[in-house]
Amino acid sequence: MSQEVFSLASGPSIIGRFDPETGPVDVDLGPLPEAVYISRHHAEIWCDASGRWFVKDLGSGNATFVCAAGERQFRKTAGEHPIKDGDEIALGNARFEFRVR
Repeated sequence: MSQEVFSLASGPSIIGRFDPETGPVDVDLGPLPEAVYISRHHAEIWCDASGRWFVKDLGSGNATFVCAAGERQFRKTAGEHPIKDGDEIALGNARFEFRVR
């Protein structure tokens, strides 16, 4: 498993793949081998004014899933889903560990 680090913008960040028709995204996962399972605009991630983090699927073809830190089961997200440091996020079959610095 490769170890890639992606930094998020200060505001809401769109995660997906670059497309010549829709343009760039904030976090471009196109170079990853799993990119075939990631939509051009797959998910959005942001931090609210109180410091809580959220992820939301943007109607992707392969869904967005979250596995809470310390758990083993991924759950498909619906609407705004809270995430915390150490949670695992899966966009299709591309899996990432969410870390807050």
